[in-house]
Amino acid sequence: IGWSERTYQVKTQAILATAYRAEDKSLGVILYNLDEKPRRIKVDCQDIDFVFKNRKFRVIYPADIKISTDGNLLLDIMLPAQCPVIIEGQ
Repeated sequence: IGWSERTYQVKTQAILATAYRAEDKSLGVILYNLDEKPRRIKVDCQDIDFVFKNRKFRVIYPADIKISTDGNLLLDIMLPAQCPVIIEGQ
C-alpha cells in the first residue's frame, strides 16, 4: 500500500448520503460533499414508521445546518467542501 500523487477524474454525484435507524430507534444521517466547493442542500426525510416530532437532533460533525422536525425531518445544510456531516437523532 502506498501513496500516489496521480489523480483521476470520475463522474459521480457530488453529494453522497445515507440514513440509518439503529435498534435503539435512534436515527443517523451522514452526508459527504465530494465537490471542491461548499454546497447548500435541502433534505426532506419522510418515514411513516419513524416519528420525527419531539426528537432531539444534534450535529456530531460540524456544518451550517438548520433542523426542523414539524412532522418530517427537514434539513437545510451548507456542506463544507470535501467533508462529511454527521447528524444524530434521539
